[in-house]
Formats: sequence, structure tokens, C-alpha cells
Amino acid sequence: MDLNFLILKIQAQVQEKKEQFESVYERLSDHQLFWGMIDLANSSNYRIEYGPKKGYIRGTMFFSMIDHVLEPCKEVRRIKEIGDAVLLVATDPRILFESFILIDRIASQISQMSSPETYPFAIRGAINSGIAKRLQRPREDYLGTPIDQLSRICSIKSQTAHLFIQEETFLSTKDILDEYNSLVQFSPSPIQMPHIMTKGMLKDIYYRELFVDDSGIDKFRTNFRPWRSKLASSSHDELLEDHP
Repeated sequence: MDLNFLILKIQAQVQEKKEQFESVYERLSDHQLFWGMIDLANSSNYRIEYGPKKGYIRGTMFFSMIDHVLEPCKEVRRIKEIGDAVLLVATDPRILFESFILIDRIASQISQMSSPETYPFAIRGAINSGIAKRLQRPREDYLGTPIDQLSRICSIKSQTAHLFIQEETFLSTKDILDEYNSLVQFSPSPIQMPHIMTKGMLKDIYYRELFVDDSGIDKFRTNFRPWRSKLASSSHDELLEDHP
């Protein structure tokens, strides 16, 4: 078969489906949600230096950590893996924010338990919000500018921070975030992402760096409710096992 004929045939087949794709898009529903992305830092270099087996174990531990943290939370879901990163969707900014704090502390402790030279278990994460289209796929998935922005922000390699929040999301949730000011600090002013890092996005991206002082986490007696409820339930079950 002439390759030019094959090229034209495939082109025609794709163009024929254009109207179908347009119709499908119009039926997709809009969702105003909160979004989180967490990446296991330096995964490629780790696999190169220590081999695919150790890279697999490290990555699988990362995904397991995310799932264990989110298990009690109906407000936050892991919907996609992108390499060694996860995309989270949330209906409650507070629970998403608290999930990040817990994940950050657990990752830090895992790293401290092993030699950082041979097991650098570091994460990088970002939070955003906004409207996205829910796609008609077997697994929950979305398409929208907030997710595109999130992937750009999560790629930031800062010398001072590894957690970030998009500026508009920071401002819209500031009343909630202020409750955690003894635990978390933010950069005092928004930072503009260099245009070259946005991969040509037409809208400028502004964000703030997020710093967690996890030594103060025990002061929050009424926060982190999904996890406290799980602990209380586990303690109750253990008590019943001890006293049948």
C-alpha cells in the first residue's frame, strides 16, 4: 500500500470524528474542586544510581503512603498516577491541606530512618483549585487549566521549599489556612513562575512556598478529624478484642 494513501486515510478518519468529539465535550460536566499533586522527587536519578528494583520499591512505598493517608478521607481521592506522581481531587480544602501536612511528615520520617545518601525519600507537592471537565472514562479523570497549572507548579525546584500553593487558591482559602499559622508558614508575597517554566501557558502562574513546622502538630487537638476518627475506631476495636 502507498504510504501517502495510508496517511490520507488516517487523516480523513480523524477528521470525520471531529464533530463527534465536539459533541462529547459539550456534554462533559464542569466541577469546581480542589486539586493536589505530589511527586516523589528524583525518581529517575534514583533508579539510574541504585537500579530498577530499589526504584520500584521506593516508588511503591510512596504510593502506599499516599493511599494509607487518604484511606479515612472521603473528601480527598487519588485519581491518577503520572509517573512517580499522583493527582488528587478534593471537595474540602481543609482535608486536602491536612493530608499534605501528614504526607510531608511521614515522608520526612521515612527518609530520616534510612541513610539520605542511599534512600532520599523526598516529596514535592502543590495545591490548586478551579473548574475542570470530568471526562467520560472508566476511571475518574478531569481536564482543565487548574490541573495544567498544578503540573507546572509541582515541577518547581526551589532551594527553600518543596510544597507550594497557587496564589488564587491561597487567597480564597486564607481564612482556613490562617488557623494553622503555628504549624505552617507561607512566603510573604506571591512568586511569579518564569515564563519558560510554564511551557508557554498564556496565563501567568503565581504561587507561594509552603513551610511546615511539624513539631507543632500535636497542638491541633480538634483538627485532622478523619484520622482521629480512624484512630478512635481502631482503639475501640482493639479494646473489644482484648475484652470479648
